[in-house]
Amino acid sequence: MVNDVGTLHGILYIIYIIVAYLLTRRLRLALGPTVLVLAAGTIPVLTFVVERWVSRRYIAPAMAGKGPAGGTAKASAPAPGTVPAPPQSR
Repeated sequence: MVNDVGTLHGILYIIYIIVAYLLTRRLRLALGPTVLVLAAGTIPVLTFVVERWVSRRYIAPAMAGKGPAGGTAKASAPAPGTVPAPPQSR
């Protein structure tokens, strides 16, 4: 049983590292936050703290259409078959 659980744990850790790396690349995080996210999997309970920090700092603004730390994100291309909205004047 120990061999099976150990093997499963190792496979899940490798999957965590891959998914965490892909997430940091998609969010275009700098080297520091990327290393923090990847290292969080090695220290028990740190993953919960880092996940909350990354969600508030990077994911929530990205979902709201803003860049990290309140900046604006680049304009994305309109979906196929839709008419793009005219630019807004300031």
